[in-house]
Amino acid sequence: MPAAELDAEREWEPTVEHAADLKVRPESSCAGTDEPPTRSVSRLRALKREQRILVAVESLVSISGLAGGIHMATHPMTAMPLEYLEGTWFHTWRWPGLALLFFVGICPASVVIATIQGRKVEVWGHLAVGIGLVAWILLEAAWVVVSPGLQILFGMIGVFIVVLAVAERKRSRRESGNV
Repeated sequence: MPAAELDAEREWEPTVEHAADLKVRPESSCAGTDEPPTRSVSRLRALKREQRILVAVESLVSISGLAGGIHMATHPMTAMPLEYLEGTWFHTWRWPGLALLFFVGICPASVVIATIQGRKVEVWGHLAVGIGLVAWILLEAAWVVVSPGLQILFGMIGVFIVVLAVAERKRSRRESGNV
């Protein structure tokens, strides 16, 4: 490279004195690419371990609730046997499917979004999702036991969410000095 080009490049190189003014953040680029991550990706990376676990578990619950609710609401006569509805005020699976869609699908998704956005309400949202999931499973088990293994699994997931949410609440209170 000619000397003139080397001198021109050196003029553009930041000096050590100016390095502090650059405000370069290590998380500003994704591994293996030169493109910056989206805000939600960098916010997800900034979450504590318990929060990331809650986001992952509640995302799984939400996806299950959304898929099951949409299926039940769009196939109200065939989603499950109608005999299971005997003794209830439901004649098809549409309203139970919409309830599943909302309570087990949309509500956990809302809490996941609040957690990623760093909303203060997220701890209470995790508690509500966990308690709500346990209540949903208990109601479902009392009403109709179709797949006890699946119901037990989701009940345990609800308890796990509550335990993690309580631990997260205690941790955040300790960090803020409000013990």
